[in-house]
Amino acid sequence: MRNPFALPILCILASLSGGNGFGQTVAEPPPVESGRVVDDFGFWSGTWLIENTRQDLENEVFVNAGVARSSAELLLDGRLLLERWAGEDGAIEAFCGLTLRYFDPVRGRWATLKNWPAGEPLTAQFTRTEGSFEDGRIVLHPPRVYLGNFDVDQYLSTRSVVGDVSGNAFRVQLQRPVNGQVWTATWAMDYVRESESQPGPMRIDAVPATPAVDAEQARLTDWMVGEWSAEGVDVRVSSVLRGLGFLVSAEVDRGDVRVSAVLVAAWDARTASWQIREVGLNEPLRSLVWEVVGRVRETGLVLRSKGTDDLGGMVFRRLDGGGMQFELTLPDGERLDVELTKP
Repeated sequence: MRNPFALPILCILASLSGGNGFGQTVAEPPPVESGRVVDDFGFWSGTWLIENTRQDLENEVFVNAGVARSSAELLLDGRLLLERWAGEDGAIEAFCGLTLRYFDPVRGRWATLKNWPAGEPLTAQFTRTEGSFEDGRIVLHPPRVYLGNFDVDQYLSTRSVVGDVSGNAFRVQLQRPVNGQVWTATWAMDYVRESESQPGPMRIDAVPATPAVDAEQARLTDWMVGEWSAEGVDVRVSSVLRGLGFLVSAEVDRGDVRVSAVLVAAWDARTASWQIREVGLNEPLRSLVWEVVGRVRETGLVLRSKGTDDLGGMVFRRLDGGGMQFELTLPDGERLDVELTKP
């Protein structure tokens, strides 16, 4: 699926640059010569101030593109990095994003799932990139152009490069192909650490006072935000993407039913539909696509999986008295049906 936001801003978040300078075109950026050698995304955990620069295509120079802040937390016993990103000042101010980063054992490489709403009307669709760590950095491509195998006449791919990692700083650089042979930087984000991230349950953000959209369908899930629990079950729901969606962390340990997963649902105003992805469901860590059955209503929503995974479905049902009924059917037929309350 082609990403509707072809702006460099939105494709960039999955990566950091190597040692090459802005505007320099190289077939492969050189290895990082200094800084910290990393082989996973654990270094990203924490809160960050981000300075953005972009290429002025007309004048072929790099200019200031605004300031943003980011918070990243490790979930699923450290196997998943969740980043929430928000522009604060300058040209980047209108943008926000959410990214999930994890190792995909099926493909044998690292994967990122990004959702970066942009444009007018707001779009909120997912894109995926993949790559492997080498010499302390990682280059991430869309799956169809992994390792640079692409037809530039049919598909102009952008790639992300993650590198220059130190204890308190790193860089994300977006590069585009030139003449189908070399890559040039078009956008860069320099991250500077503000604080360390402490292990713990997923952070819950309230619905903003002024959500990004006031669409009825988007607002019908606001009631879900908060912490929910029952014996052996912990479900945490956070508002994300400036009110465009919600994020669910589900931890279940009830005898034969064990679940550890993170689900993201985002309202796409352009298509008037919900876009839903999940990472988790125990070992091996995997990504699933969900769809809404019928329409989301004030009484809740029903989801079913798409593709080859034959899950029976997932239900979040609003109960009289302020409770929530949570239903989940796993591939092996195990079924969870539990009433949750807010502590």
